[in-house]
Amino acid sequence: MFLRTVTPLSLLAGALLLQACGGGVTEGPTPVPTPAPTPNFPAIMAAGDISCDSINTDLPCKSKETSDLIIQERSLRNLVVVLPLGDLQYDYGTLAEFRKNYQTTWGRVNDISHPVPGNHEYETSNASGYFEYFASVGVGVGNRTEGWHTFPVGNWRFFALNSNCSRIGGCGTNSPQYRWLQSELLANRQKCAVAYWHHPFISSGQNGDAPEMRPIIDLLYLNNVEIVLAGHDHLYERFNPMTPAQVPDPVKGLRLFTVGTGGRDLYRFIRNPTSAFRSNEDYGVLRIVMKDESFETGFVKISGVVADPTSGVCF
Repeated sequence: MFLRTVTPLSLLAGALLLQACGGGVTEGPTPVPTPAPTPNFPAIMAAGDISCDSINTDLPCKSKETSDLIIQERSLRNLVVVLPLGDLQYDYGTLAEFRKNYQTTWGRVNDISHPVPGNHEYETSNASGYFEYFASVGVGVGNRTEGWHTFPVGNWRFFALNSNCSRIGGCGTNSPQYRWLQSELLANRQKCAVAYWHHPFISSGQNGDAPEMRPIIDLLYLNNVEIVLAGHDHLYERFNPMTPAQVPDPVKGLRLFTVGTGGRDLYRFIRNPTSAFRSNEDYGVLRIVMKDESFETGFVKISGVVADPTSGVCF
């Protein structure tokens, strides 16, 4: 049993008038604002040591699988840049082999690629196969006697460098590349920056360190570059932020990555430097999501696993 309360007409009319004027009675649950969609931030993918030649049929040669990974990522997100980190075509980097092997795998994303040369490209005189191939498909790789260039993406600036120092007049403070980089860093410094080349400054793999890149590393550190990428050793390795002297610097240290897992074969680790994460169990590509003043990274394996997720801020 319940008592039914009758609202006088005068009160009901007053309530309706109040509601019409924007106050008083509200019927039903309070509406919940629709959340803003998550921005589709641009991303890059990077790896080196990619395509085998037709002679080495006994090697695993996973360049097709890693390029499939890039194609898939491009269909799912705003993938805007691919960075091939040298040794793109084994063993000699000839134009014919580039067209036969690289073109059918990573060449499928040439329209967003910004490569650098590795040592195997210079197995052909003056890396002519490398320069001729990318010129023929409209990909900028810098002057043929240099092999370095720079380009912007939003708040980010990329510096593509050549670590084959003996082929380009050295990498010291008086070298053409160093002077060019110094000028470009002063003129074109976006909020966030990535520098990349082939030979890693520090590596646990069988090829070891590239101390000849120390002047370049010093220059990048002094100019607050956040990320440095390389290949050459066929493995994945990441170091915590550090100074060029390898002293931890969590505030403005360089984040060094080796990503030589583009497809050729995989190397074992033979040394034990202070890397934060390393893997030689699977092929894959480093993904960097580029936000306005920060970034997220992860090593995307062809198995589908994303290993070593990290994040950082630009400074």
